[in-house]
Amino acid sequence: MEEILCVGIDPAPSTSKEAGVVQVIVTGETLSELKFCTLSHLKLREQLSSWKKEHKNVLISWDAPLTGPQFPDSLDAEEQEGDFTERPIEKELKKELPKGIKGISVQGYAGCQHWTVTRNLFGLPRVGPFDRQLTESDYRLLFARPSTWSGHWIVETHPAFAIWRWLKEKDGSFPSQPVGVNEAYRWCYKTSITGKHNSAEQKKVREAFLKGLCELWTQFELDLFVDEISGGKEQQFIENADLLDALVVAALAALWVMKPDDIVKLEWAERECAERKGAKREWTERGGAMLLPVVKDSQN
Repeated sequence: MEEILCVGIDPAPSTSKEAGVVQVIVTGETLSELKFCTLSHLKLREQLSSWKKEHKNVLISWDAPLTGPQFPDSLDAEEQEGDFTERPIEKELKKELPKGIKGISVQGYAGCQHWTVTRNLFGLPRVGPFDRQLTESDYRLLFARPSTWSGHWIVETHPAFAIWRWLKEKDGSFPSQPVGVNEAYRWCYKTSITGKHNSAEQKKVREAFLKGLCELWTQFELDLFVDEISGGKEQQFIENADLLDALVVAALAALWVMKPDDIVKLEWAERECAERKGAKREWTERGGAMLLPVVKDSQN
């Protein structure tokens, strides 16, 4: 297998913040050169261009919506109904979350501020007929595992939902409630949930997350990742939730390249409209796709 650069990026929703970036080289089932940094939007644009020039194979794992309306080129009002706010995949993932859970959420793509950053950097998501076609992007948007990793790719992810799937128990609760954290907020690891900025409680939740991920990633043989979140090195991820998100989406990308689809896979949702003007529509134009951990039978 050829070497591929996997990059996990958590784009900041405002220009006053910097995006979290985690890079890892994957060759077969071998990981090397794990790097972390934060970049402004303009620097990130430069870096995306540099990665494309310097590496034959790149997979960007992106924490923001990459698709929008199911039929962006359509003039059919019925096909466009509801498509400018929420995608089918978001509706499906919401059904999986326990009612009333705090800290983990799936919102419609129109409510995610950083989709505007994605538009600026990639021209995605396509929202109308005036947008350039997917084939014209520097990084090709993936809706399924490619037959070869040769090329420059981008895939959508959702780190909070991935963390929840990886760490939940059968009833959807956290396996071990962090000490000193109110039970109602035991999944709240981002600053926006409680209204406090990087509170001590949220840091405790992130620390608990990292312990759980360390155990799980050890099973998946993500040794390079495990080394960075154990043995006292994990503090940067406890302090910075955006960097933690970037670490998770980088791990998803590495696992997708290294392992079969029984650990992580692309998930998508489709509406019942299977035909349009007598011709079946490709699902790639439809309900959205996210790279997420596979739900095991014991967690169903």
